[in-house]
Amino acid sequence: MIKTAAYLAPLLILTGCGSGDGKAENPNGRSVIMASGGYMGPIRAGQWQVISTGDVAGSDSMCITPEQIAADSFAGRSLEDRDCTVSRDRMSAGVIEVAAQCGSARHSMTIRGTYTETGFNLATTLELPVQGKIETLRSNRAGRWVAAECSEGGDEADA
Repeated sequence: MIKTAAYLAPLLILTGCGSGDGKAENPNGRSVIMASGGYMGPIRAGQWQVISTGDVAGSDSMCITPEQIAADSFAGRSLEDRDCTVSRDRMSAGVIEVAAQCGSARHSMTIRGTYTETGFNLATTLELPVQGKIETLRSNRAGRWVAAECSEGGDEADA
């Protein structure tokens, strides 16, 4: 389990890493809009600092691109680039939902949470078969926006 968890831990940490040229600005300059269901505006494009706690702990930075925001996509191409099939990738109305199957055994991964313009809180689960049983890794991820431009290597994990 430890070896498999170590191999798949980057999937939990890097799930939100974007793709693109790394040059991002808040595409519409709108301020926070509150509605009865929660935050309704867009998340801010750019560099984000993410702290993960739980079964997979650490910190990393990631880039959320204007293209991801325009497509209402949290994961972008980051999961597809890591041998995952994405069945759901939604980021709108203050809610993030991602469902994917990863690796050769198609391990189930889910990400659910909320966001505002400059922050997000997510619960992430990854199910792994271990000795004929399914083990579930759980991690909580808190992200905060730090800059309009993404740094090189901003999607690399530090954990």
